[in-house]
Amino acid sequence: MDYKYFSKFKNNKNKYKYDTHIQQFALLTYILGGRNCYEFFRLNLSGSLPHISNVEILIRNQEMRMTDSEFRFQLIEEYLRPNKCNYVFIDEDATSLICRIDYDATLNSFIGFSAPLIGGVPQPNFFQTENFEQLELWFNEIDKAKFINLYMLKSLVLSYPRFILAAYGSNNRAKAIEILKRWLFFYHQCLVQDTHVIGFSIDADARFLRAMRLCSRFFATLPNFNIFKYQAIFHKKCQKNGLGFSWKNNKLFLCKMVFILLQNLEIDCFLKQPI
Repeated sequence: MDYKYFSKFKNNKNKYKYDTHIQQFALLTYILGGRNCYEFFRLNLSGSLPHISNVEILIRNQEMRMTDSEFRFQLIEEYLRPNKCNYVFIDEDATSLICRIDYDATLNSFIGFSAPLIGGVPQPNFFQTENFEQLELWFNEIDKAKFINLYMLKSLVLSYPRFILAAYGSNNRAKAIEILKRWLFFYHQCLVQDTHVIGFSIDADARFLRAMRLCSRFFATLPNFNIFKYQAIFHKKCQKNGLGFSWKNNKLFLCKMVFILLQNLEIDCFLKQPI
């Protein structure tokens, strides 16, 4: 560690002033190392790093604080502005975690329960109460979050970093129809921000595969849910050299062909996006 770097802060009568570089270093140390690690550095390097409360204020001012089940659609436009590309993919993944219930004093809400899904979308700040009996009922009847679902948004510009869209605790019991409705929710909310979602990246869970089949009507349909009433959607198209997937108006923006050999039948899959 270069201790000369810490000589950049300016001393005032009552407190220290830190320049932008020191603030960014403090912010990264807090995020990557955690609260205890940051306090260890701050106490052993007296006066070199701002107090932890100032770092938390810095996080709030930069809208870097994540809230359970809250989707940050309002920040998408700012994220995409430098690369001038409003076509994105959304990645979804889940990982297991240790069950724990915490109280967030800022939101006056309990964190750690499995967020309820309405239309496939988790509800933020759902577990708010000042009634002890209600809290006891939640502990007895509501599932605790055993997984954390993370959603990342990625621009088509390969060199551009990903953007964390949302994260929430889950019991990982969402049904295929809820997943499909959540995808549509993402699509429409991104359209409000003048952003076009051209695909979703997920693992090979059976529920996600069924949701994909429902989207394409590939041996699966929903009698009471018509996804094809929307304008910008995929549809199947038979071609002379195989089976292709394209958009209704057939204007090519992005095309990736995958060759699949099934017995003696070659299938070509095309992914297209209108411009």
